[in-house]
Amino acid sequence: FFVIFIVFSSAAYAFFGNRLKAFHTHFRSIMTCWRNLMGEFDVDGMELVAGQDITYVWMLCYQFLVLLVLLNMLLAIIMDTYALVNSPGSLSIWTQVKEAVKTVQETRGHVDMWYLIVQLEDDDYDRHPDDTVTSKSLRRAFDNKHMSRHNAEYLIRKTNEFVAGKEQQSDLRLSDAVRLISRMNTAVLRNCGHTEQLLKMFTQIQDQPKQER
Repeated sequence: FFVIFIVFSSAAYAFFGNRLKAFHTHFRSIMTCWRNLMGEFDVDGMELVAGQDITYVWMLCYQFLVLLVLLNMLLAIIMDTYALVNSPGSLSIWTQVKEAVKTVQETRGHVDMWYLIVQLEDDDYDRHPDDTVTSKSLRRAFDNKHMSRHNAEYLIRKTNEFVAGKEQQSDLRLSDAVRLISRMNTAVLRNCGHTEQLLKMFTQIQDQPKQER
C-alpha cells in the first residue's frame, strides 16, 4: 500500500509540483495525497497546471488503485487480524505477558534452549541416542552443562503439553473437507451405478426361464 502511495505522490510531484504549492515538495505531495484519501481534491488547479487529460488519468488511477483497492485491502487485513486475535480461545496481550514472565521465572538457570536444539538435532553426534527420554537420561546427556533436575522435568512437561495440544488440533481444512466430500460423493455414485447394473443382470437371469417357456 505505502509503496504504491509513494509512487502516486511522486508522480503528482512531477506533474503538478512546478506550479502548485500543495505539490511543491515531496513531503507536501505526500501530505496532499493523504488528504486526497480523505476526499479533498483541487481538481481545477491540477487541470490548469498539467492539463485535463493528465489530471483525470492520474486521479482515476489514484482513486481506483489506492483508495478503492489497496486501502480496502489494508483495512480487510487489519480487521481479519483483529477478528483472529479476538476469536474464542485466543490469549489476550496481558495473558501473554504474564505467561512470558512466568516462563522467564521458571527457566532461570536452565540450559540455553538453542544449545539444546542444536545438540539434539546434530546428525554427526547424537547427544541422546536412546528412544526413551527421561529426566535422568537428559541430565546424563547434558552433564557437561550441569543440567538440573528441574530443567529436565520442565522440558519433558512442555514437550508432553505440546504433543497433547497437537493431537487435539485438526489439520483438516475447509478445502480438504470439500475435496473429501466430493470424493465420497463420486464413490457413492459409482457404487450405485454398479449396484444397478448387477440388479439388471439378476433380473435378466431370472426372466430367462420365463422367456424360454
